[in-house]
Amino acid sequence: MLVAGGNAPDDLGLALTLAPLLEHAGAPHDALNHYQKVLAREPHNQQVLEAAGRLEYGFGHFEETYRLLERAKQEHDASASNQPWPPDLQTMLDASKQIVSIEPSKKLPAKERVTRILRARDLAKKHFDGCNAQVSAKSGLESSLQNLAARWMSKEATINRGALLNDTGEQDTVMKLVYDTETQASQICGAPTGDDALLLMLAKSPRAAEQ
Repeated sequence: MLVAGGNAPDDLGLALTLAPLLEHAGAPHDALNHYQKVLAREPHNQQVLEAAGRLEYGFGHFEETYRLLERAKQEHDASASNQPWPPDLQTMLDASKQIVSIEPSKKLPAKERVTRILRARDLAKKHFDGCNAQVSAKSGLESSLQNLAARWMSKEATINRGALLNDTGEQDTVMKLVYDTETQASQICGAPTGDDALLLMLAKSPRAAEQ
């Protein structure tokens, strides 16, 4: 199947046939490549925009998800369809929009990125404090979050805006603390809600590895 997909001629009908087959065969990246071929020629194809958006969401590519699903929603609304837009796609669109609005992307101007980093750090610290208190009260034993507690006493937990603006390496270090906190706290204290849930999704995305 993968060989056939890779050797397929530039035929939109064939690409539309192969893409879902590749998805079901456990080759989502190859499927996405075929959807992208179709979109290059048919940028208003709602079905393909939705399919590509689902895949990008699964990959943790939230900017791409938002771009694709926003276009798909516009196509749906313009079609005056009597069928409601799928609720799961709306959930993905909403979540992606929120994530893009808080993500400290390296594409942002330095001041905006640092503002988002500091907000993420505040959120993660509150999540850590709440989880740490929950574990301590429940078990009466030394918290299993002690390693994180030590990190929250270190430089990355207190570095100020001015210092962060002048040090991209420290920006990445702070975000690693944020992502590690959201990940470990969720494992110990359960799934978070609100912006902490969005930060956890970012922590699990490929971009977190860049921090």
